[in-house]
Amino acid sequence: ATFVGLNRIDSLALTDGRPFVSHGPPITSFAPDAVQYLVRGENAKHLKEISGSWRQVIPVAAALQQALPNARCISITSGRWPAEAPAGSLFRELEQLRRLELHGAFFSSNVPVTFWDGLTDARMLQSLVVDHCPTLPTLGTLDPNKLLSLRSVSLRFATMLDDDATWRVLAALPALDELSVKLLS
Repeated sequence: ATFVGLNRIDSLALTDGRPFVSHGPPITSFAPDAVQYLVRGENAKHLKEISGSWRQVIPVAAALQQALPNARCISITSGRWPAEAPAGSLFRELEQLRRLELHGAFFSSNVPVTFWDGLTDARMLQSLVVDHCPTLPTLGTLDPNKLLSLRSVSLRFATMLDDDATWRVLAALPALDELSVKLLS
């Protein structure tokens, strides 16, 4: 296994089912067990940056619901929510998260309404980008009083914009100073 003996990885990228590591110890090829590294959670607490882009192979649900207390940036492009995923959130224990970007992610009908629950502890979140993610649930389940640092929100082509609860949350964000919205056309 590629990750045997690696106690700390700061950045993990999962791409088209062929995960690889960057900004860590030098690895010269794709590591087939990066998803398992995340699933086991033994060292996931050290991850600061997670990025993903997968169209064919879908990570197991446990990988997407891992506790990531030191993650500062999560960026997912073209990912699908696992069919076997129980009601859960996209990661959890995100106390250090500063930026969350979702681009064309989770195009499936089984995304749970609890998807955003992982942001409950994201008091340091400064930027949220949701771009072309029509199946994600409303932001109405979020407590704006817990998102004290959220200054920038960009919502493009998201059906959640049709929901009054999303707009109530956005209006109540105490630090919001930049809102970018592009409606479905």
